[in-house]
Amino acid sequence: MDQSATKNTAAETVTVITGDMLISDIVETFPQVVDYLIAEYGFHCVSCFVSSFEALEDGARVHGIVGADFLEMVDNANMIATGELIYP
Repeated sequence: MDQSATKNTAAETVTVITGDMLISDIVETFPQVVDYLIAEYGFHCVSCFVSSFEALEDGARVHGIVGADFLEMVDNANMIATGELIYP
């Protein structure tokens, strides 16, 4: 099964976005997370030419989004991508 489309137990968030996914793939597949990444994290990588060959975790690290902050970003992005969380 593709790592980018796995489902955990019912009590956990469905994982559709992972740190090893290309930023451009996330933008294309889950456009509903773009505003969240930009507004909450200043993650303008979503529109950068580098996004087509840089993974989410690598882009986040460059901008100082690491550790718990990165995990929170990915968790929230997954909830937005799956409709569990509606971002304004």
